[in-house]
Amino acid sequence: MHWRKRGDIYIPESENSSKALENRVLYVGIDESNHGKFPEVFVSVFSNLEKDIEKQPYIPKSRNHNKLFGKFSKRDYSFLLVSENDHKRIPKYEFMGVVTASLIKDKVGRDIENLLIYLDGEIGQTKQFFIKYLVSKTCNIEIKRIHVKSGAGMDTKYKIVNIADQMAHYLFREAPPKKISENKHRRYLIR
Repeated sequence: MHWRKRGDIYIPESENSSKALENRVLYVGIDESNHGKFPEVFVSVFSNLEKDIEKQPYIPKSRNHNKLFGKFSKRDYSFLLVSENDHKRIPKYEFMGVVTASLIKDKVGRDIENLLIYLDGEIGQTKQFFIKYLVSKTCNIEIKRIHVKSGAGMDTKYKIVNIADQMAHYLFREAPPKKISENKHRRYLIR
C-alpha cells in the first residue's frame, strides 16, 4: 500500500486494484443554510472529481441558481431538514455525526476505499471522532478510511463545499415546500 495526496489530505491506496482510482474515492462537501433558525437545511454534494477538492484562494458564493443544476451532471447531492426538536434531542457532540451519516448513508458503496468529507465550519476533535464513528457504523466503511477536514470559510475555498452552499441556499430560499417534500434527494435523520 502507498499513500497519495488528494487535495490536501493523504490517503492510503491499494496498488493492485483494477478499478479506476476515481471510482474508489468519494469526496463529500457539506454545508447548511439558515444556521441557528429552523428548519436548518443541510446539503451534501458527492463527487469523484479531484478538482472539486483542490483548495482555491477564493470562490465567490453564487446566489444565481439558474446554472446550479447543471453542476450535477458529474456530481450528486442529498439534503435533510433539521428541526428545533432534532437539535434538542441529539447531544451536541454527536449532532454533526448524525447529520453527516444521515446525508451519506445511501451513497457509500462497497467499492469505496476512502471517504473524504469536507465540512464548512470549525469541528473539534471530539465531534470529528463521532462523525467518523457514526459514518463508519452506518455506511460499513472502516473508520481509518474516513477523513474529515473542516474549517471556517470552506465554502469559499473548496468547490465541493461551495456547491453544497449554493444548493442549501436554493432549497432554503427558493424551492417550493412541495418540491422539497417530494424530492428524491431528501434524507431523514438516522436517529
